[in-house]
Amino acid sequence: MSRFNATGSYFNDTEIHPEQTYLQLYLAYNVLFLIGGFCGNILILSAVKVNEKLHNFGSVFICSLIVADLCVLVLADGFTLTGIVTSGETFLERPSLCTWTSYFCLAACFCAFWSIAAASAHTYLHVCHRFFYVKHIKAGKIATAVACIWIGCGLLLLPSVFGWGHHAYDPLLMYCVFQYTFFAPYTIFLVIFGTIMPLSLTTAAYAGIAHTVIQSRKKWQRQTGLDGNAKLAKLTKPGMSPLKYA
Repeated sequence: MSRFNATGSYFNDTEIHPEQTYLQLYLAYNVLFLIGGFCGNILILSAVKVNEKLHNFGSVFICSLIVADLCVLVLADGFTLTGIVTSGETFLERPSLCTWTSYFCLAACFCAFWSIAAASAHTYLHVCHRFFYVKHIKAGKIATAVACIWIGCGLLLLPSVFGWGHHAYDPLLMYCVFQYTFFAPYTIFLVIFGTIMPLSLTTAAYAGIAHTVIQSRKKWQRQTGLDGNAKLAKLTKPGMSPLKYA
């Protein structure tokens, strides 16, 4: 069907505008990402539950990571769908909803980073400091560590709700986000304690694991008189690890 526009020329009601196409693609992307992310995380949780070999302390931090990821999926992608469908009116008319969805989403992101760091630190202690690990790492301490991660990340962002930061609706993303330019000192604080510190801890942990493995392999080769990975692999029996020489 065609009709006149304001300039007196004809236009077609069925014409697809670039903005409409963008919204449709953005909507499809978020739906697929939400479904894929949700199914992937549920599969990982199911694998941890079914496989008894994964019933260990390290998997607790992996489960914490999965829960944080699911929170981000629901809060970010789920509410983005709401923003697309309602053209942002849901958030513009409810500033408190906008603030708290952004707050919990960013807190969950920080929890994910710290859960990865905790899992890396756990692996480092298990591989590189076995006697310390066996003596001090218990179920109660693991539960306390997970609780500290979630409570700490929540407290880390709490000042953003009470004046040190600002959460607002972004018409481009069609979702509420933290305004990083609102108060620069607090933003720097968040970046350091929310991302840089856990990523640095993760990097340091795996660097320590790699160093321990390399040194253990060299020590094992010296004690057995072997030289070369081929001979080492040939002589190594099932269940025998050079790490026991560390």
